Amino acid sequence: AMPLLVSRREPHWSVTLAYTRALLEGYRAFGGKTLASLITAESERLLPVFLEAETGSELLAGPRTLLAYDEWDIPPAGTVPEPGESQPVERAFGTHLADIDLWALLALSRFDPAWAPIASDWKRIVTGAKLESELPLYASAVSADGATYLSVTGESPLAQTREQLSIALNLAEIGTLDRELISFYRTQLRDSKQLPSGWNPVTSGASAVSAQAVDYALAMMLGRAAEDQVLMDAAGEVLLFSYASSQTSDIFGGWYRPGETARTYKLTAEDNTTILNALR
Repeated sequence: AMPLLVSRREPHWSVTLAYTRALLEGYRAFGGKTLASLITAESERLLPVFLEAETGSELLAGPRTLLAYDEWDIPPAGTVPEPGESQPVERAFGTHLADIDLWALLALSRFDPAWAPIASDWKRIVTGAKLESELPLYASAVSADGATYLSVTGESPLAQTREQLSIALNLAEIGTLDRELISFYRTQLRDSKQLPSGWNPVTSGASAVSAQAVDYALAMMLGRAAEDQVLMDAAGEVLLFSYASSQTSDIFGGWYRPGETARTYKLTAEDNTTILNALR
């Protein structure tokens, strides 16, 4: 028998939702009472988390935006960093939108109708998270009350590419296609043959750090969900750059990331499982 995952506290509820998603896909393909009972059990564990709005956690809401003060103004304490200090960050309680698997929530409603309004509410929240930016970007998180969006989370001022692709994929899987965002990534991949790890939603500047293999796999999955063959092909072409094709290599057959030195590489489960999911 497969072990049941605990959805509260340990591990994070999103891990349980991802596990439930795998069960749901298995049930869609093969059916069976065993899978149905496992899905029902996980549904019963997850449902209170969503009904009681316990999906949130404390987040770093990104660097505090520096305001333009006149020279005679005294900025509020903590707004401007002291010499040698990092820029202050805000803390907030919220839910990462990339964790909200809308397809899974809708699929769970077939096992328990109580999921239907939950799926509908989260679809509205995620769809409404588009930022007022020159780039087609989504907010990283939403506050506990579902009324305020957090543009970025973490210590970086960038909207992370991985989050953006995950959010767009979650929407595309339920038929809500963001054509502007899809076109943006298609053009980036087709013309530049790479993606940055993120963009600044205020300045539209791109990160100097390149995206990882997992990000290109997500782009492939987005292309498949949107039936965009050009996006799929462009992302797949870039993925080949990180494929270990040498049969004499210890990592032959895997997709790698750069290591600590120019001569080292590392394989991660995140990259390779996501890529295999994209290629299935």
